Amino acid sequence: MILCVSSFKSRSRIRSFASDDDLSIEHLKEHYGNKIDIEKHTSAGDRKFYYFKVGDSNKDNNLDGIELFKLIIEHADEDGGKMEKIDVESIEVQVDQVISDMDKNQDGMISFSEYSRKFAG
Repeated sequence: MILCVSSFKSRSRIRSFASDDDLSIEHLKEHYGNKIDIEKHTSAGDRKFYYFKVGDSNKDNNLDGIELFKLIIEHADEDGGKMEKIDVESIEVQVDQVISDMDKNQDGMISFSEYSRKFAG
């Protein structure tokens, strides 16, 4: 499961990447603004797609380790995490675990199909 750290203190609380809060229409509007009409895309599948695309900063339709790292940092910041002490090694371990768990074709990246399979059902 893709993990996001909400605090960088020694006992970090970890939650899933595609939680209901992350997939809320309001959360997606923060990322997309007026670029798309989020209100028209209210199914869980649509929201998961758009949320996946938020992390795909180089627009290659995959999430690589750097993009996952950035998502974790972003979530910690949004959740009020303390940014003065970032445990980079801990985040790197989490990113490696996520890729190992979700990257079925072992190309070092997570495609949308790999991501959506993880959260199906």
